Amino acid sequence: MFCINILKLLIFVTKIVRSSQLQALYVKDLRLFLSVELISSQFVTNNGSMALYKHKLEGLKNRQKLNEAINS
Repeated sequence: MFCINILKLLIFVTKIVRSSQLQALYVKDLRLFLSVELISSQFVTNNGSMALYKHKLEGLKNRQKLNEAINS
């Protein structure tokens, strides 16, 4: 019985740590997304650079969706 309670506690702590790590990753992705968005809106002048930034933005959006799916 004692071992079962220890395992339950360990699982609970693991979920909390994992959730906080995903939340930190989400905040990092959001900061990166906003900085790329700012750069693309202010400094991008030619079509090649715009395509590169759009590709990066799509990758960040896909990663954010994945993080949300994992988190829920």
